[in-house]
Amino acid sequence: MENRRVIVEFGPYNQPEEGSGGILGTWLGMLSTDLKKFPIPYDDWRKVPQWRKDDAWEYIKSKFYFEVPNENHKMFVMKSLRNI
Repeated sequence: MENRRVIVEFGPYNQPEEGSGGILGTWLGMLSTDLKKFPIPYDDWRKVPQWRKDDAWEYIKSKFYFEVPNENHKMFVMKSLRNI
């Protein structure tokens, strides 16, 4: 089960559809508090180095499958992570 990913479908407004969006949001919340997987000791997201954000995105993509990936989907996910 380690190699499985959750399929995330996005609607016309570049927001996750149905249940996959809830799973993604819950998982991002857990990731944001897991200092072993996401060691970002910053109070301000703007101060997080880009390489850390890129590492986080790669880790997220290893757990979730974005059927039609585009930059808007990445922006939505990273903005969600920033706002947690």
